[in-house]
Amino acid sequence: MPRTVVPPPEYTVLYANTDALPDTTSNQSWSAEISFTDNCMTGVIEENAWGALSLKYEGELFENGSLRFDIKSNGTLVNISIFEADTDRMIPLGQVKATTEYKTYIYDIDCPDFIRFNFQDTSGEGVEFRLQNIFYSSGTRDDF
Repeated sequence: MPRTVVPPPEYTVLYANTDALPDTTSNQSWSAEISFTDNCMTGVIEENAWGALSLKYEGELFENGSLRFDIKSNGTLVNISIFEADTDRMIPLGQVKATTEYKTYIYDIDCPDFIRFNFQDTSGEGVEFRLQNIFYSSGTRDDF
């Protein structure tokens, strides 16, 4: 009986600890400012704005897969979501709790076509967070 060969997952760098986003990633944030210092990206979300740091990959649409990133936050919870390509509907992946040290999060994504990754202020009180090592994989969380 022939064996089915599953191709290895492909990895896409959305941000890799530099002083700018790569050419393949654009800043689509709202009510937020981003800056780059000390090998990290800092997002500052305005108070009472329910804003988000939103990163759009400028290549082909992503399909399912997983998202991995390191984050630390001085504030409240941060919602992690994606935008579905056809409807621009926000699909939640989970929440990140405030920590004073970087913590790695990995979320599986169940969406056939999506275009953006969002890190959104949960409380509307404004929040500041730092991000490093943001990667997309066409595989599951177990592939990281």
